[in-house]
Amino acid sequence: MNLFMHYAFDVWIQRHFPQCPFARYADDAVVHCRSREQAQEVMHAIASRLAECGLTMHPEKSKIVYCKDRSRTQTYLS
Repeated sequence: MNLFMHYAFDVWIQRHFPQCPFARYADDAVVHCRSREQAQEVMHAIASRLAECGLTMHPEKSKIVYCKDRSRTQTYLS
């Protein structure tokens, strides 16, 4: 699975979204985006890419979260 995800996800996301650092743990991934709009675009693209590979995103685990700290005051979860 790890080798499959390397080519199906890791190489693909580096090629298509080089400005978005990511970490993948087995079949889970965290992708860092600069805006909610970018996060929505990336999430849609990942869903499409996984569908091309015969995979789907987990409907409950797959979401956009806002990483709040002292310099960020907005909150959202979708």
